[in-house]
Amino acid sequence: QLEAWQMFARASQRFPFEYAAYRSLRGEGWLLRAGAQFGADFALYEPSATPNHAALCALVRAVGHEEPLSWLDLQRHVRLCHQVSKGLLLCDVFAPPGQGETALKDPACLQVMQVETVKFTSLFP
Repeated sequence: QLEAWQMFARASQRFPFEYAAYRSLRGEGWLLRAGAQFGADFALYEPSATPNHAALCALVRAVGHEEPLSWLDLQRHVRLCHQVSKGLLLCDVFAPPGQGETALKDPACLQVMQVETVKFTSLFP
């Protein structure tokens, strides 16, 4: 398990943050699929017998480890999601100060990472 984590973390610096968001959203009951076709990290489906329409697109942000999302980029994502009849869920993933790149190469970092979400829908921009 540690070996696989380290391989994925080497392949993408965002992996620990994306996995923390994935784990949190699965814990809330969402079904997740790749969201690249919607310009997002994940497409979120309501748990049901036949998940055929994603309710939300999720963007994962590694707070403190990458550039913040600009207002213009946020507007673009909200507009795209609206055009495909989905809401947008921003997933801010926080690693405590002092969590360097070395600490993120161990799955134990998930114990101290926090995920906060903000939902944007066409009814609440």
